[in-house]
Amino acid sequence: MLTRYYSLCSQLCGFIFDEHIAFFDQIHAFCKSCYYHIRELHRIRPYFYFKTASTIATSIVYSKLDYFNSLYYNIPQSKIKRLQNIQNHLARIVTKTPKSYNATPCS
Repeated sequence: MLTRYYSLCSQLCGFIFDEHIAFFDQIHAFCKSCYYHIRELHRIRPYFYFKTASTIATSIVYSKLDYFNSLYYNIPQSKIKRLQNIQNHLARIVTKTPKSYNATPCS
């Protein structure tokens, strides 16, 4: 089963290319990794000032998102929404905003 999986997609420089170049596997793995780091940041967030938490968030999540930014060009809107949800969740953690708070993105 494992050999079949790697025949369908390959990994290059940390980016997973699937057979249709749709990046579904890549975005799934990226979201899973980001949410893990966001949960860990949420646990230690009370001990940091805003600037420190912002720097940690930038170095952990935004740097990964920026690294693959050009490869995410022209992906389906549903996948862009998943990436946007990561950014929104991370911003709520850094600013200590409750989940129930309704914030509109800047345009």
